[in-house]
Amino acid sequence: THGQVSTSIMVIGIACWIANLLALVLPYWRSHVVGTFGYPRPRSWGLTSVYGKVWQQQYKMMFVACNGYADLNVGNICRSPLCLWYRLKCVKYYELYCVGTA
Repeated sequence: THGQVSTSIMVIGIACWIANLLALVLPYWRSHVVGTFGYPRPRSWGLTSVYGKVWQQQYKMMFVACNGYADLNVGNICRSPLCLWYRLKCVKYYELYCVGTA
């Protein structure tokens, strides 16, 4: 038997758990309306997709970033800032893809 306080704590905890679960499943769990410097459109991230100028799945973003890295990684030498940027994007999008599809 639970008292009134512990029952209300459990109800609030379950409601928070459901809200967090919905935030992860919905495609707008992380977003900003204003945009970033040089990118005036709103952008939002979901567990499996990203919505900005166009809607893309995580694997498509990973594929584009890793192809950009492969194109810039000539002779297996990645020293330019652009190549390093695409390598970082490739690795992070791969990690996000693995977490989103696990």
